[in-house]
Amino acid sequence: MSGMVKAAVVNEASSLLRKMEEHGCIADRNSHDIIHNGFARTGVPKRATEMFEAMKHSGKY
Repeated sequence: MSGMVKAAVVNEASSLLRKMEEHGCIADRNSHDIIHNGFARTGVPKRATEMFEAMKHSGKY
């Protein structure tokens, strides 16, 4: 996912994370941070904020 974010394909990295979670792979905080920072850096602050709020309310982090 880090490579995807560096290549500016953050939406695809986010989709990958979501698919991983749907198939039972529990993402750690670092994985979420990579995507979150990617959204923030690529000019999609709304998605970054939404992701941050979802992380807070999930109770996992």
